[in-house]
Amino acid sequence: MHPVKMKRTAVVALQLLLLVLLQNSLPETEAADALKPSDELKHLRDIMYQQGTALAELKTEMKYMEKENTALKTNIAKQIKETKEVRKELSGVKAELNALQKENTALKGRLTNGEEDVKSLKKVVLEQPKVAFSATLNSDVGPLSADSDLVFSGVNTNIGGAYNPKTGLFTAPVRGVYYFHFTICSSHKGQYSGIYLKKNNNRLTGLSEYNYDGYSKFISGGVTVQLERGDVVHARIYKGYFLCGYGSTFSGFLFTVY
Repeated sequence: MHPVKMKRTAVVALQLLLLVLLQNSLPETEAADALKPSDELKHLRDIMYQQGTALAELKTEMKYMEKENTALKTNIAKQIKETKEVRKELSGVKAELNALQKENTALKGRLTNGEEDVKSLKKVVLEQPKVAFSATLNSDVGPLSADSDLVFSGVNTNIGGAYNPKTGLFTAPVRGVYYFHFTICSSHKGQYSGIYLKKNNNRLTGLSEYNYDGYSKFISGGVTVQLERGDVVHARIYKGYFLCGYGSTFSGFLFTVY
């Protein structure tokens, strides 16, 4: 109950109590009409004493109620302050929750995009043709009177069948980026050893080595090249050069389609 209302209720109660006491005293007053003046005065004093005692009790009760009311006000003020603090903290929690929800939504979007990228990559990997080969020379070659194609007839790997071990030609089955690698061995003293790669009729790369002491020497090279479907890549030996069959290899693979 509101403190002001409680105080008003106490005053009204006090007024009602006085009214009741006065009404109860009327019969006694009427009966006292027949009494002597000294007895009547004593009777009135007794009534006033009773009313004064009742009034003092009401005042004591009102002081107690006022004290209790003050305590209630303090408690209510404390609860209001705590409620404001809780609301403030709740507002901060809500703001943090909203931020987390936005971040979660963004992460879900990134995850979805990542999953789509993975699916696309898997599709590319699964649908991309598998092309790879590796072959070796089965015997020494050279020296020859003219530049000539090298036939690496000892096939170790030929996935996709793009390399022809009878002609030494690699024919691109699809448009894409390819990588080719070669290693040659030189073991004859006083002889040059060398190799170069050609794409169709265009030279791609080549290396050569002079053997001045008769010990085996190895040289390696490679090239990344874009090929159209049907393009041919092959290895050739220079005129007058020598290659040792042991350790000479030619290999390549499809890096990616485009």
